[in-house]
Order: sequence, then structure tokens, then C-alpha cells
Amino acid sequence: MLTPLPDMTTLFDQLGLDSSQDAIEAFFRHHHLGQDEDVSEADFLSFEQRLTLTRMRDDDAEWAELVDTMESLLHKNS
Repeated sequence: MLTPLPDMTTLFDQLGLDSSQDAIEAFFRHHHLGQDEDVSEADFLSFEQRLTLTRMRDDDAEWAELVDTMESLLHKNS
């Protein structure tokens, strides 16, 4: 049985963040990473959220791609 690939909505759900489309768009409008800053260092995320993102990136290829996309969007908007 194939399981659907995770998307930004499910990533936000996993992080305990509002996963509505409006909330996701607002998140990326209001939060930014410095040029050399990793998402695992983001001061606007809790320790638990940063740890979850690190584990997703390290342990699961499907989630890792999505975490990289999130980080890219946070850099793009800085």
C-alpha cells in the first residue's frame, strides 16, 4: 500500500503549527532565516520543533526534502 508523500500542511501539523493555507502563507511572510542560518537554529521555533525538523531531515528522506523546502522558503523571504 502506498502512503501519500508528506506536504507542507502535514509538516505544519507535525510541528503543532496552524496548517491552514492562510496560516502557512503568513508563517513564511513573517518568519525568515539569515543567509547561513539552518532551520534547526530558527529562534521563532520551539526547541521541540527544531529537534523534530532535525530528526526528519536526518532520518527520513521524504520528510528531509520537505524540511529543505521549508528552509529554502525561509531563506528566500529574508
